[in-house]
Amino acid sequence: RFEMATNGCFDAAKCRFVGNNIDYVVISFDGPAAVHDHHRPLRNGAGSYDLVSRNAMALSGSKTNLSIRVCMTQASAGRFVRDAEWLCRTFRPAALNVEPLRPTPQSARAGLMPPTPWEFARAVHGASRVSTSFGIPVIYASALIDRVRSAFCPVGRDVPIVCPDGGVYACYLQERDWIDVGLDLRLGHVLPKDGQLHLDRSAIDRVRKVAEIPAACYSCFCRWHCAGGCRVSLHGTQRKEGPEDFCIQTRILCACGLLDRLGRPDLSDRLMADNEALEKMIFRKSDEITKWEDDES
Repeated sequence: RFEMATNGCFDAAKCRFVGNNIDYVVISFDGPAAVHDHHRPLRNGAGSYDLVSRNAMALSGSKTNLSIRVCMTQASAGRFVRDAEWLCRTFRPAALNVEPLRPTPQSARAGLMPPTPWEFARAVHGASRVSTSFGIPVIYASALIDRVRSAFCPVGRDVPIVCPDGGVYACYLQERDWIDVGLDLRLGHVLPKDGQLHLDRSAIDRVRKVAEIPAACYSCFCRWHCAGGCRVSLHGTQRKEGPEDFCIQTRILCACGLLDRLGRPDLSDRLMADNEALEKMIFRKSDEITKWEDDES
């Protein structure tokens, strides 16, 4: 099985090759032109919407399974429900994968900010209500409740990610991202002469340890859904007072997803609309039943 993550900026010939040979394609596509071009300009400053939308449409009609990956910003959060409906109706992807913007110096210079975790959770929840009419799930990676997960992403799942430079990594983020936080996620390399794959067993063991669920997550009901989140973005960060934004949006969406799965979307919608109830759930010190009385006191 071959999966591919792409920004969708390639010519028609490459698009046909991808559609005919790759099993699952995740294309970064943030919505209509006004949103996408602001988020993802080309190097020359021009918009990338026309190219990406053309390729998304072609892949939608190909043999591959197309998944659209949306990066949500503070500016796009308020319109995401209608944008999600447009993406579903126009491109009919297998899934919409949604993540909040991860701030960088480049995004700050462009005036892009991440949504608050409350804005993000409500936008994803609202979009999921719209997408059900198309039979398309809206997915937030840390709130997957359909299976038990011991790893958040390919890191720790023994998935080799081969990059154009021949490096084989456990993480699909750029190498500098995980080096900057003190992580080594290299697994091996592909030799350019003969194309042979060489994996380092000690590196595999090292990465597996990185992927272990943090002790701080043991008392959280999301433990087996988010598996502790992205090791790169959360590794080595200074813990703030109270839960991280990642934890807030994960707990909200997991709780609403579980209520939906139990056949009570009405309770899910009520919870999402009740700030007091959400805060009580979010800021609980422990989800262990034996600790509930202590929290109340």
